[in-house]
Amino acid sequence: MISISKQSESFLLRYLSPELISVWKKSVGMDVKVFIKPLTLSKTRLGYYQFNHLYHLIGMETTLPPYKFILTLFHETAHLAVLLDGKKVKAPHGHEWQAHFLRITKYIRDTKLLPDEIADAYIKHAASGRASSVLDTELEKVLEKYNSDPEHKVYAKELKVGTVFRVDNIQVTVVKVDPYYIYVMEEKGPMKRIDADRFLYRKNIISVPEVITVDSLPIGSRFELNGFTFTKGKKLRTFYECVRESDKINCRVRGVAACRPLD
Repeated sequence: MISISKQSESFLLRYLSPELISVWKKSVGMDVKVFIKPLTLSKTRLGYYQFNHLYHLIGMETTLPPYKFILTLFHETAHLAVLLDGKKVKAPHGHEWQAHFLRITKYIRDTKLLPDEIADAYIKHAASGRASSVLDTELEKVLEKYNSDPEHKVYAKELKVGTVFRVDNIQVTVVKVDPYYIYVMEEKGPMKRIDADRFLYRKNIISVPEVITVDSLPIGSRFELNGFTFTKGKKLRTFYECVRESDKINCRVRGVAACRPLD
């Protein structure tokens, strides 16, 4: 069964129901910890899977509409399943990957958590052996019918510092987030304030910062940095007072330091 951090689960809940997340976690036959990384890639590469000898990582495009996101997640999970098999693989999207991709899509379909038309389109795509959903025109037509739902929204308070998006036909970058407002800035322009509960459509998000920093984690979170595990504590200007778990010593860690979340 797949286990993920609270941060990764919060990200997936933007696209998947809790029930669908629960089923997805059972789609591989071994206990494995996976970190889901939000990122912006390109129109043709919507996600990736990577194992770096420390943890399994699935990178997922943040601007995808939900049903495209779900299919991409199944695609990358099939790569994870292939690695867990421990067999020698001749091609990234060879017979081993195709078999797992089809098995996972059938497994999800049988739960009846997806619309029948979507589930059938997923199965047909997986059975075709195509690696890219973008090039499957029949699948794209079905997804477009469902992904045009205007309720596919992102609330301002969910955005990270560094996120670039369009609002009122102007491109802005998030420079600060607090519980009530987010603060954005145009290039060479003044800082503006937006209500945290205001929504925007996912299609208006241009890019999301790939690096996860100590600043972006909530107080009390556990993270790994330079081979040590820390618990994030109170803020000290540009630093945080963090407890190093190996010896319980309080350390000052820069907020901009890139880290690997553990919770």
